[in-house]
Amino acid sequence: MISDSILIWRSACATDVGKVRRVNEDAYLDLHELGLWVVADGMGGHMAGDVASRMIVESCKQIDEPKDLNSFIADVEYRLIEVNRKLREMAEQQYNDSTIGSTVAALLAYDRQCACLWAGDSRIYRLRDNKLEQMTRDHSMVEEYLAEGFMSPEEVYKSGLANALTRAIGAQDELEVDVRIEDMQDGDSSRLLEIEADSLEVSRMFRTSAHARSITIDRKREALYVLSFMHGTLTAVDIKTGSKIWTIKTGGKPGGLCIDGDSLFVSSRRGILRIDLDTVWDSANIPTRN
Repeated sequence: MISDSILIWRSACATDVGKVRRVNEDAYLDLHELGLWVVADGMGGHMAGDVASRMIVESCKQIDEPKDLNSFIADVEYRLIEVNRKLREMAEQQYNDSTIGSTVAALLAYDRQCACLWAGDSRIYRLRDNKLEQMTRDHSMVEEYLAEGFMSPEEVYKSGLANALTRAIGAQDELEVDVRIEDMQDGDSSRLLEIEADSLEVSRMFRTSAHARSITIDRKREALYVLSFMHGTLTAVDIKTGSKIWTIKTGGKPGGLCIDGDSLFVSSRRGILRIDLDTVWDSANIPTRN
């Protein structure tokens, strides 16, 4: 902290092509000095998804230092709309009207406020007081059916609708970008996530805010650990596919997670539980991935 009105930001970004595609269609932008972070996921199954995601990032790179949050939002929104227009023109002129698109989620920070801008199913989460909250609402058929009560989460999970988006950059002539403005607090942590659309298992765990007490990433094993608040369970999820790998009971009312080498520490009212990750993975018959 420098003053009561300025927050210091630290950030890190990573992306991986995964095991399915040959081309990485994800792109990200980390301009923490400006207070701008963007993730874009080119639409798989369509033409030139990597081109679409890169165009979003390259356009947002040109943003000047904002004068206030409103002008900051307007600048980012304008650039996304311009990319949408260019992608529609490119699709018509070069790709026989095939869709060239990408989802996007952008986090803007100015003074002690932040804004979430998004189109599609890329997400922004906020970690505050050990509670993980999804700040964005997916623009997808899955989300629409759940919101209207047409299908249960279990029915949606089995339906194969995970890839059906209702909004994305480049998908339609007119683009509507959703915006959410929030006040920030000391200690807030935001996560921009692009977990592939088939990872509905992850979506289900995050859907109820009480479910996700804490999360942490195990880079060595390419796993995301999710600690459940309600049930006191620890679940390992494959980062690349979103599939659940294993689940164990931790006991007690859980608090948080911390990785140190090959040890995972889980805090609770009973104290701190140390989990040897090599032992857990061996017992689950999952080889350690280096």
